[in-house]
Amino acid sequence: MKKTIIVLFIALGLFSCKENKQKTEDNNESSVLTLAEFDKKAGELAGKEVEVIGIVDHVCKHSGKKIFLVSDSSNLHIESETRFDDKLTGEEIIFKGIVEEMVIDEAYCQKLETDDIKAHGEGEDKEKVNEKRKAQAQEYRDEMKQKGVNELRFYSVIYISHRKPKI
Repeated sequence: MKKTIIVLFIALGLFSCKENKQKTEDNNESSVLTLAEFDKKAGELAGKEVEVIGIVDHVCKHSGKKIFLVSDSSNLHIESETRFDDKLTGEEIIFKGIVEEMVIDEAYCQKLETDDIKAHGEGEDKEKVNEKRKAQAQEYRDEMKQKGVNELRFYSVIYISHRKPKI
């Protein structure tokens, strides 16, 4: 009789663990942020792990290590240390990663203008690249002036993994 009760408790425990695992997976799916939700919460998510869903608009042609994720109302850059597969383009994907915050201020703009960086792509004219960088710095300054702020904040996600959403 004692053995039967022990076997029942073990079976009940295993069944209970299996149910909890399923609930965790379901909750995980519901914690995925839309890009609009990400935009609203990005400031408080900096440095934290998130999952976001969107459509892959394109994979960077230069390095293949950046993805531009879009929705009807928002967009987001996903950055990786390894190349993304071009076949992701046009697919709805859930990306997991760490939120990275980039602060643009006057010091950043000055550095952008004065740093003499190698051309982005092979064969690109170094002077043209440096002109683009100076123009970008001016665009940042203009945007800060227009908004009446001393800094701009941009957010991206550093890639950990991805998956297709459950249907």
